[in-house]
Amino acid sequence: MGSQRRLYGEPVSDIVARIVRFLGMNQSQIARGIGLSAPMLSHLVAGRRVKIGNPHALARLRGLNDLALGVESGVVPPAEVEVRVAEVVDAHYEWNEQTTRQLRRRPDKRDEEAAVHDVQALFRSVASAEEWLEVVASLRVSHPRVAELLHAYGIARSDEALAHWMKVLG
Repeated sequence: MGSQRRLYGEPVSDIVARIVRFLGMNQSQIARGIGLSAPMLSHLVAGRRVKIGNPHALARLRGLNDLALGVESGVVPPAEVEVRVAEVVDAHYEWNEQTTRQLRRRPDKRDEEAAVHDVQALFRSVASAEEWLEVVASLRVSHPRVAELLHAYGIARSDEALAHWMKVLG
């Protein structure tokens, strides 16, 4: 499981358990949805296999895990789970031209909005708007891009943060 932790940040068993709990899928459904055989996923969960060799299966597993984390944190409403699972399972992935080790999923506006909301929730759980205003003011001259980032996610409205996200990452 240590090798899986190094590869995926946590054991596959923890990822699958989260998906089962928050997305209501069983292990067989997860395997079918990500494009692995049920026995292969079972071997990964049990730690008898370490690595997911199919990059598309790995990308879909990560997508389901991200969705489960969104449900767990309350960012994704339970009513959206079925549709969002279908989007992850049906997603088309393309190879990043710079490296074959990374996969980039074609952007979905709803995914970007959810990511922005997650980042804003993180920032706002750490400090109040007043605190972020102080930090932004202190950095505006010396580090304007950092100040812009902190303002977008710590203080600004969601539509402004999404515009920042698109400008930087879009």
